[in-house]
Formats: sequence, structure tokens, C-alpha cells
Amino acid sequence: MTRIKKSYPNTIMICLLVMAFTYCEPLFSQSPIKGKIFDMPNSGFEDGLDGWKIGREDDGITAAIAEAARTGKGGLRITDLSVKDGSSLYSKSFPAVSNKEYRAQCYARCVKGTGGSGMYLQFLDADGKEINSGNSEVTSLAGVRVWTKSEVSAYAPDKTVSVRVWFHSYGSAVVTEDIDDVILYEAEAAGPSMRPWEPQYKILPGEKGKLTAADIVGPDGIVYPDFRYAGVSGGIPNVPVVKDLSGSVKPNTDIAETLMRAAAELPDSGGAILIPAGEYFLGTPVQITKSRVVIRGAGRDKTKLVFNYAVPKNSVQFYGIEPNKPFGYFEVHANPENLRGISIFEGDKSVKAVSYHMHWGNTFSLRVWNKDVLKITGAGTHKLRAKAEYADGTTAEKEVEALVSETAPPMRAPTMPGVIEFTGEKSGQKIKLAKDGIRGAVSVTVEDSSSFTAGEVFEIEAPASERWNDLVKNACKWGSYRVNQYRISRIEGNTLHFEQPLRIDFPVIDGSFVVKVIPVEKSGIEDCTIEQMENLWINSASFSCTWDCWVKNVKTIKSGRNITYFMNSKHGEIRDCIFDDAWFKGGGGTAYSGFERAFDCLMENVESSNLRHGPNLNWACAGNVIRNSTFRGSDAQWHCGWSHENLFENCVISPDGKDGDYGYGFYATPPEDNAHGPIGPRNVVYNCDASSPKDGMQIKGMNENWIILYNRFNIGKGRAIFFRMASFDHIVSGNVFCIKEAQNPVVLLNDPNCVGNEFRNNKFYGASSPAIGGRAKLLVEIDNQVFPYEEAPRPTPSVQSIFEWQRKTYPLKGTSGN
Repeated sequence: MTRIKKSYPNTIMICLLVMAFTYCEPLFSQSPIKGKIFDMPNSGFEDGLDGWKIGREDDGITAAIAEAARTGKGGLRITDLSVKDGSSLYSKSFPAVSNKEYRAQCYARCVKGTGGSGMYLQFLDADGKEINSGNSEVTSLAGVRVWTKSEVSAYAPDKTVSVRVWFHSYGSAVVTEDIDDVILYEAEAAGPSMRPWEPQYKILPGEKGKLTAADIVGPDGIVYPDFRYAGVSGGIPNVPVVKDLSGSVKPNTDIAETLMRAAAELPDSGGAILIPAGEYFLGTPVQITKSRVVIRGAGRDKTKLVFNYAVPKNSVQFYGIEPNKPFGYFEVHANPENLRGISIFEGDKSVKAVSYHMHWGNTFSLRVWNKDVLKITGAGTHKLRAKAEYADGTTAEKEVEALVSETAPPMRAPTMPGVIEFTGEKSGQKIKLAKDGIRGAVSVTVEDSSSFTAGEVFEIEAPASERWNDLVKNACKWGSYRVNQYRISRIEGNTLHFEQPLRIDFPVIDGSFVVKVIPVEKSGIEDCTIEQMENLWINSASFSCTWDCWVKNVKTIKSGRNITYFMNSKHGEIRDCIFDDAWFKGGGGTAYSGFERAFDCLMENVESSNLRHGPNLNWACAGNVIRNSTFRGSDAQWHCGWSHENLFENCVISPDGKDGDYGYGFYATPPEDNAHGPIGPRNVVYNCDASSPKDGMQIKGMNENWIILYNRFNIGKGRAIFFRMASFDHIVSGNVFCIKEAQNPVVLLNDPNCVGNEFRNNKFYGASSPAIGGRAKLLVEIDNQVFPYEEAPRPTPSVQSIFEWQRKTYPLKGTSGN
């Protein structure tokens, strides 16, 4: 995921980030304006730029022209062709009052480019100078070719006298963007009912009617999510060796095909493939679609697998297709350096293409399915031409004779490419729920269960409907949010039963559905090192649609994208591993140590260094546990997509603000971020130790009942905790905050709807009293203390591990409780 660079840190920034590859409907189109609208002169640019002021750095980038009009005869056009200079246009300033909320609206469309323009709210003091509140906020607008509306807001800091709007394209952006119909207003104060929805998660032990099978009352009386399911069911097994490659492979030779052949030859009962000590090359990804396959080296420091697949500079090549043979899919690869697009043609007819966009990252490939070609060419043999385009205008082309089939051979494709790929698949149609799936339930009723049998796996998803997006203020119109996977224990009529309770609701009104999953199961990678030699966007390993798979005692060196990575998977486990560095850290979803769209996975005893985000959770992650691990040079993130009910426990986290980490100890993305969206309920941070140059924790909105207990935060400069935009019902207790240069109050409840929060027995070193402040009142404030700055020791919880306590106190069936 791309981090948005804040080029003006002393501005409260509300940024309309444009991305040309995704469509974003007007998020606030149904919301009437409630408040005092300022009489902004020439808000629709009908009279050119009258009433607006061009910044000195603009240099002709901004103009009012007829072609940029949404309504009327004029609109604003930003034509930014420079990777260094940026546009700058200010509105008139209007009277403003500290602690009141101000909002701006506009319509925008991206005409060329992939984004990089922003709309900012700037608050000014009596001298007309911008006020550095330290609370910069960012929202985003999808960069589509249609007019799209967005509304952004911020609270005026102390000493505010006036407010204005600033339009600005970032220095590095190359973009043409139109803007029209600007509104600025002072928002109406919110009423007494502050929570955005009926709360579900903060439950007292005695509230038996509210407790569900998805809840566990902890040793401290706090009601926690159930983390017992995390990791391989029953633990990682000791799989016997069935294929010993000793004597059949030689060091310094390519063994990729040998590994894939050995995996295919394993019996259905499976087994381990033993790679002897030595260094071996992998000239192609090792693709495995079979269950019960274990790739095992002779030891982490004895067996090294070196991935040396490369694409020459300024070139293009086909991958995964043989001339005149049927194919399920193939890929077109190009060297990623300064790559700006990949296309595939049949004659002059475009088959498929991808162009540079905001989340391009280090893209080097285009996946083309048989069906993509079939609808353009029809069945038969056709000459396909691949084309790569580079920033300097150079191109590269290559042709292949392709046999296009009416019925393509079945093939599975990984969610992301990996050096080693374990790949299951989803199968069949999406089947809608007939009744709401209710949190804590162990069954769901669907419209038609005839395609399922007991023992099969299904995925359940509640799509991000317009209703839900409006409820949680989600500006992101892509990705996954409310998802999980379950194995069917029995079927009664159209009701699917399973063992593990639902963590969240799956409402019928949002179009919730189930779909069958055919996972790769009980497979893993053990006892080896995986090193990547080329800067290609490929994970060290990819587990896609897998269950009960693992990575154990593995080291990765210079991952191309992410480390050994579980996606669309359940009960995965990463244990006793070292992850050292990544090639590409420039954004777009890269250099992560964590999980993505994964459920009840476990990461334990891991050392990670020089990555961007880690521990990190992406897109609908639920029930995952990351514990007893060290992350150097990366920040802890709930990075996107309503990740909920996850646990970070006894992790040492030390971001340095380099390599793309944000510089905070912990960070949860805001709802108005159209690349990531908000983060869901009841995430837990327990007994961790974080050292960060900036704020200890930024929780950015629409978050319910997080549990933050017994952690130490060493902070260079900033705040201990920053809550905003309906971040509510949290429990913060027993923590130690050591802040060298404190920004007081060190705990800021930024918005009035940050209600129901409890702070107990926290120690603040380097803070001024009162340590906790803002626009909301605490529900509970007991025994919080302020001290002069020192590096105080970590707190000592009476229960060192809530994860182990749950497993021991309430063992799952078939386990000993250890």
C-alpha cells in the first residue's frame, strides 16, 4: 500500500489522492450539509481565478478553463507535468473558531495521470500564519475520469482565527486534474449520541445476554476475542521424508523443475521433499497445487535456494505459455525499472493492458487468461504480440503463436507471485445468505446449499455495500473487509454448520454470500534460506487459498515484494524465521511482514529487519496472532480493510521512519483513505515494546473496543496515543509511555465522538498534566500518573500471554491446552 507523502507537515492536510485504476462513487452524495456555509466567491471558477490566490510555487500549473467545468462555464485545471514542482491555489480565508469542525467539499476528476493532487484545509492564526497542530489528517478521492465528490473535515486547533482551502499537486506527481464546485462550511455540532452504530464489543463479564461463543472473559475481567484457533490445527506436524533429493540434485544447478516434479509424484498421503545441503538455483517459481507437500532443506544455514529469474532491461517476454499449446493463463513480463505499461495485442486489437497507476509499485507482469484472449480472437491459433512501454519513450515487443481454446485447461494462479507457490482456488458460484449471519453463531443459512458437502471449506463475505460504506465512512471502493473461512461440519436443509463461531455479523442487506474454497492443505516450507537476486515484485513464498500450512525455520534475504506470505488462507503458521530486507520499498503493497486476507494464522518467534510494515495486517484479516517476535526498522500496522480481532503480543517493534515505515509505533488507517479504508473492531495489543521516532499509536477512526494493555512505548517526539473520528469504547490499561519531546496532551481524543474510552493505571514519563485531553471525555480515568522523562522499564502483567492463557484455560477439542 502506498504511503501518502505529506509535503507540508505544518498543514492540517485533507488530501484528495487520485488513482486512475479504481472507480469511487460519491461517498457523501446522500449527506445533506449541516452547518454554516461560507460565501466563497467564485467557488465554481466561473470568473477565472477571481477570489483565489495562486501560490508562488505554482509556475503556471493551475488555470481556470472551460474544459474543466463540471457545471457552468468554468472549472479549475491542474496540469502538472513536472516530477519536482507542484501546483498551489488558495481560497479566501474565512473566520473560524478553535475546536469547531470545518469541512470542505469539491468535485474532481483525473484527466491524465494516476493521482497526486490534494485539497487541504489550512487553519491560520491572528497573524495569518498556518498553525502546526501536529494532527495532520488525510483523506483521498479516487482518480477516475468521471466527476467524483468528496468531503473532508478537521477540527480547528487552538489560536485559530481563520480557515481556507488549498489545492496542491505534489511535487513528484505528474497529473492533470479538474476541480469544480467547492464548498467550505462550519459543521453543525454533533448531538449527544456519538457512536456511529450500536456497539457490540465492550461487554462486562456479568452481561451474560451479550456474551457470545466468540467471546472469552479474560483473567482480568476484560472480554477478549477468541484467539485459540490461531496457527496450524494441533501444531506443525513432523512430516516424514518421502522424496530425498540427495544424489539427484547438485549444488549450483537449477532445481525448480525437479522440485515441481517431485511434488507431483508424491502419494496422496503426502510427505517431505528433502533438499540436501548446498546452494541451488530456482530459475522459475516453484508451483504446487497439491496438498500435503513439504519442501524441506537440511537446515536454515545449510540449504539455500537462490531465485535468479530475471528480465533484461528494456525488454518484454512471455512466461507460462508454449507455442501452439493450450493454456489456462500466461503472463507477460517486463523489466520493472521505469516501466509504464504492458499490453497484449492480436494484430491491432487490444487483448489486455495495464498502465502505470498510483499503486503500481514495482509491477513487472500482466496476467492473461485464455478467456481474455478468446473473447477478442475466438478459438484457434493466433499470433499474440506483447508490448512494454518505458518512461523514456522506448518500447519492447515480442510475439508468440498461441492456441486459444473454447475450453481452457484448468490452472490455478497465485494471489501474488512467489518464489515458491502453494495455490488452492475458489470454485463455483457465489451463493447469497438467506438469513443474517450473526456474531457468535456456528451456522449460516444460504439460498441453496446443494453444491456443498460436509467437510468442504467455504468463504463468507459481506461486501462493502453503499449502506456499510456510509456507516463506517469508507472511501475505499475496492478490497475486502468482512470475510472469513469455515469448514462445514454438517448440512441441514440450506443451513451450513461449522465449529468456530462467526467473529462479526454478515448481514443479508449488504449482499453477503458464500463461495466454495478448494484449499491446498497441510503443506509447508522448512529449514532453508530463500534469497532473491533480482528486483522483481515476487514474494519469497506465496500461500494462496491454503489451510493448515506453514513456514518453519526459514530465512529470507531480499524478498522481491513480501516475505513468506499467506493470502486468502486460514490456520497458517510462520515460526522460527528470519526475514532480512526487501528489494522494493516504494509502496503499492510491498515489504510487509504479516498476513493478508488471512484468518486465524500465527506468527511466532520471528526476526524481521529493514522492511516497511511489520507486524502488518491487510484486508479483512481476522483472528491472527503475531507474538514473541522482533521487528527492526518497520512499524506495526493494521494497514487496510477492516482487519478485526487480531492480537499483537510480546512483540518488540522499532520503526525508524526509513524504508517507507510511517515512524509511528502502531498505525491504523483512516476511513477516508481511499487506498486502505478503516480498521475494524477489537484488535488487541498486549505486552509489546515499541520504540518510535513519532507518536506511539495513531488509531485513525471508526474503531470499536480495542484493548491496549501492559505495553511500553518509547517515543522520540509526539504523542502517546492519538484517537480520532469515532474511535470509541477502547480499554487502555497498565501501559508505560516514555516521551522525550512530548506534545501535550500526550493522549488526544481528537473528535467529540471518541467516547466510551477507559484509561487505567497508565504511566506517562515526560508528559505534562493533564496527560489526557481533547474534544471527548473519558468514560473511566483511574490512577493514571505523570512523571519526569526517563526510560522506564516495561510493565509486568500478571498474565504474560493472553494467547497462552486462553489455550490453557479453555483448550480446544483435540488439544492438551498447551
